[in-house]
Amino acid sequence: MASWSRCNRYGTAPLQTIYINLDHVITAERVREYTLVKLSDESETVVEPPELVVCAIQSGDERRREKNIPIPTQHVG
Repeated sequence: MASWSRCNRYGTAPLQTIYINLDHVITAERVREYTLVKLSDESETVVEPPELVVCAIQSGDERRREKNIPIPTQHVG
């Protein structure tokens, strides 16, 4: 299953959210005030620094586990 990163495209007003498939990222390099993300088939410029670009989006349950917050369960009946 692919991992995805949620970023904001550089140079758009208002900011445009894009999703980057991390399986296709070749490099993520800071260039002045934006990050150039080279993908296997194209390039994107985003406002986030490279270290955030390469972090996958986490589900709410994963964030809860990291912070030791109990995951709510549904009880039927």
